[in-house]
Amino acid sequence: MDGRRAAPAVLVTLAFKLWLAPSGGDAILPRTFGEAVTKFGSGGRWGQVIGSFLRNLWEMGVWWAHPILLLAVLSFALGFVRKQEARSRLWLLVPVAGLLAADVAVYLTTTADLGWHLATSNSRLLVQIWPAVLFVFFLTIRPPVTPEPEPLAAAASKAGAQPERRRKKR
Repeated sequence: MDGRRAAPAVLVTLAFKLWLAPSGGDAILPRTFGEAVTKFGSGGRWGQVIGSFLRNLWEMGVWWAHPILLLAVLSFALGFVRKQEARSRLWLLVPVAGLLAADVAVYLTTTADLGWHLATSNSRLLVQIWPAVLFVFFLTIRPPVTPEPEPLAAAASKAGAQPERRRKKR
């Protein structure tokens, strides 16, 4: 690709960042590494973040029709694929785990009010990763089995009845 095609967009972005964008004040990330480590190591922030994730997960539905409960019932009814197959498919959760880890890191190190940050974005983040979790879940359960139709003669003989013979018209 030719880098000259991107030059106008890069120049406009640089001009905005250098001359028009406000500097400082509204950044949500810490200014120093030490500040980030201090925020990351705070047990209260960990509890607030984990609590928010669990609360939003719980609020995804009413208890009797909660999506996780329905998935548990479905997995009980259909069962899971063999371990080897499941293991080969579970690696698809790695990007989801990476996304969650990045979200948790941003929440832990944000300079904005953590309660506000969690209240305004956490439920949306869960909704964004939910389709990927469902995709992996449906890959790890057995597909429903549909019975193959039996020939009529075999079905009739199982029932103990003889198949009707048609009379020839004379």
